[in-house]
Parts: sequence; structure tokens; C-alpha cells
Amino acid sequence: MKKNKSDIVIEALEMIKQDSTPTEQQKEQMLTYVLAKGKVVEPITKLEQIKRKIVETPWRFALLTSVVQTMVFTAIFGTRYTNLFLKIFGG
Repeated sequence: MKKNKSDIVIEALEMIKQDSTPTEQQKEQMLTYVLAKGKVVEPITKLEQIKRKIVETPWRFALLTSVVQTMVFTAIFGTRYTNLFLKIFGG
């Protein structure tokens, strides 16, 4: 018996629908992930928050330190510090 084009399209759409539904294992993994992310976390202190930020994004801490150091030394030594820095690093 010959299948017509509409039957083939319907079968293809049903296969796509079956493939797009998650398996039981995938559902279990998604549930575990959602429960882990929604877990109640104990409040942390400001010091612990700062430590986490430094560990997670050390480049931000380094940039902040550099900016503060530049501002302080420029305030103390004026433009002589900035000119010395630029001479050393070729600016």
C-alpha cells in the first residue's frame, strides 16, 4: 500500500514530538537541579561576600586595587607620580 504525502508528514511530526519530550532521567536531573538551586542558604557576612567576590573575579579586585593605588599616589605626589609611571611603562 502506498503512503500519501500527508501521512508521511504526520508521522514525521509525531516523531519530532516524541523526540522533544524529556525522558524520565532528564526530568529527574532537571528536578534535582531546580531543587539544588532553590535550596535555602544561610546568610553570609560581608567579609565572606568580599572573599567570594575576590575568588570568583580576581581581575576585578586587581583593577580596583590598581585604581585606588593610582588615585592615592597621585594625590600624594601629584603629577610627578603619573609622569614617572608613564616614563617607566612607555606612555
